[in-house]
This record gives sequence, structure tokens and C-alpha cells, in this order.
Amino acid sequence: STWGHVSRLQKTMASRQCTYAQTGANFKAQEWFECLTCGFANGSGVCAPCARTCHAGHSLSAPKNTSFYCDCGAGGCSAMEPPKSSSAPKSKPSVSAAPVPSRGAPAASGRSAPRPSASTASNIRPVVKSAQVKLPQPAAYRPEDLSIDSNAAVIRLPPYYFVHILDTNENVTSVIVGPETVTRRDHERIVLGPRKMIMIPPAHYCIIADPIVRGRDNEPV
Repeated sequence: STWGHVSRLQKTMASRQCTYAQTGANFKAQEWFECLTCGFANGSGVCAPCARTCHAGHSLSAPKNTSFYCDCGAGGCSAMEPPKSSSAPKSKPSVSAAPVPSRGAPAASGRSAPRPSASTASNIRPVVKSAQVKLPQPAAYRPEDLSIDSNAAVIRLPPYYFVHILDTNENVTSVIVGPETVTRRDHERIVLGPRKMIMIPPAHYCIIADPIVRGRDNEPV
């Protein structure tokens, strides 16, 4: 039920687990933040648990309360796994009673290993591993073309489709967008399409590779 889902979502937000584990790619009302450090902005962002874990110390926006799903969790972040309970008994480290021999000769019985000097201890630095945030991987683009006769005189373009037609007399290519009924003349030929447009839903974005053709001097052709 709806109330049961809200209850599970509230329990997830109270923990340190990403809310994407409950919502999936469905928009649910919750608290969330934009992360300017990781580029989650303009409608994309991270849930409250991810803001406390994966994005701790990052440049976050003011909290928002709207329908949302976590883009960090959609990319498979580390907060997707439920936090481990701290009530489990901790195992005690085993301590070896054998003395540590000094360099070059065995240690005398009953003596402990020599402690490092102050200069040696000052050179010891803790190893800090930087947290790595997994960004969502872009989906591969697969063009959807209509199966038509390239020599057809009449082309019926449905909505959200386009076609490139070359005028061989003037060497000019025109772009025609559907819905449209196109009558192709004898000196015109189809060079691309009819192809479906790329539809970007709200709160999504796409990354386009450099579409400019450059020459050997790296200047646009």
C-alpha cells in the first residue's frame, strides 16, 4: 500500500541506506540535496542518507522536499547496502606473547621490542583513502529509423521524427520534422532517416560527444 511504502521509505531515510533501494527509478516525496561537487544539479541530486555518507563534506545545496529519486543510488553508490548492525560482538585482537627480536640479534627473554624514536614516529603518516563516487553511466544511443523505400515519392513522417533531404540541383540539405507529409521531387534524395528524435525526460540529461569535424590543424572544417 501507499502508506506502507511511505513507512519503509521513512525507515530507510532514518538509516544510512540510500533511498533508491526503496524507490527505484520512481519519483517519491522525500528530502534531497543538489551536490555541486559531483555535478548533481538542475533537477538531479542525492538523497539525505547519501548526503550524510557518500557526499559528506561536499558542496551541497539547501534541502529540498519534492518528488525525487536518488541519482547517486541510480549509479550504484556504496550506500545502497543496508548499514551493518553495531550490536554484533567485536572479536578481540590476538596478542602474541613472544618478544620481538631486535635487529641483528635475538631479544633477551622478558624484554619488549624497542619503541621507535621520535624522529621515526614523526615520519609515520596515516593512509587516507579518498572516497570515490560512482556517477551514473550513460546509456548507449541506438537510432530508430523508419523502414521506408528510399525512392518513395511520398514520405509520411510521424510525430517526433525527422528526415534529411538533399536537393541535388543546389547541393543543399533540408531538415523536415514530423508530423508532416513530404512529397519528394526527382532531384531530391533522402540522405538520413526518417529517424526518431532523442527524447530527454524531466530531471535527466545526456552527454553529446564533440559533433564538430576538425581538420589536421584542429580547426572546425
